[in-house]
Amino acid sequence: MSMRRNLLTSLFLAILIFVGLEAYGQSIFSNSITGANPNSSNPYTTGQIVTSGITVSGIGRGSGIIGQNANDEYMASGWDSNNLNPNKYFEWTITPNSCRLINLTSFVYTSSRNHNSIDNFQLRSSLDGFVAPIGSPTWNGTTINLSDAAFQNISTPITFRLYAWGANNSSRTFSIQDFTFNGSVTPNIAVTNMTATTCSGSAFSLTPANGTNGVVPAGTTYSWSAPAV
Repeated sequence: MSMRRNLLTSLFLAILIFVGLEAYGQSIFSNSITGANPNSSNPYTTGQIVTSGITVSGIGRGSGIIGQNANDEYMASGWDSNNLNPNKYFEWTITPNSCRLINLTSFVYTSSRNHNSIDNFQLRSSLDGFVAPIGSPTWNGTTINLSDAAFQNISTPITFRLYAWGANNSSRTFSIQDFTFNGSVTPNIAVTNMTATTCSGSAFSLTPANGTNGVVPAGTTYSWSAPAV
């Protein structure tokens, strides 16, 4: 006796077997920032390395600071606010391509200042409108943990801003010398409905094709064991 079953995506997810998940290297966006006067571009994109599945802005700066000439670093002055100024920051935006998800693990950077009066730093993100500080950034760089759930399965553009303040005059400079966003870019899985014909009591499996049956990681197979009617 034969039967015909229409297997919905929700049912597939319960019996889905992943044989390898499409993902891309640990570093998804980085730049060692080399060359003369990178500050002349806002944002600066020369030399950046970007993994497949995303687009990025480069490193940019807010309207409250002024780019300063320096080699091999993205430098600015104007950090002389007494408190965090919402217009004084360096920033980066990462945008997932269609049907891709960003999963972040860390932000690593090296930086410098020309005076120790620039002694306040905060990293914030667009996820909450640049409200909550993230990690504990420092004047000379560090690694910021981004493994929290808020920074996983990101399907829309996300912007990070590194704020600094406290300089004793507007000529003091703070600069980024290199940076890396670590994580992965994975498919946002969306499998269309599929049908299969089998005999009662017989097991069967289906292998959807990426593009034909939706967004499907390579090696995906759906299995159904011995249905009986």
